[in-house]
Amino acid sequence: MMVSRPADSSLSHKNALERCVEHAKLWLANSDQAIASNCDVSYVVLRENVKNGFDC
Repeated sequence: MMVSRPADSSLSHKNALERCVEHAKLWLANSDQAIASNCDVSYVVLRENVKNGFDC
């Protein structure tokens, strides 16, 4: 797996990887938690959209 982040990111590489792992765990758990604090989309909704090819 290859992970990159913007050069001007305020997160350290370690913190960015930790966040990536946390997002992966929530994705795999099919969590109903929002993917971001300012977003109404949950991991379960995102997974369904990906599975269905983003058909709206």
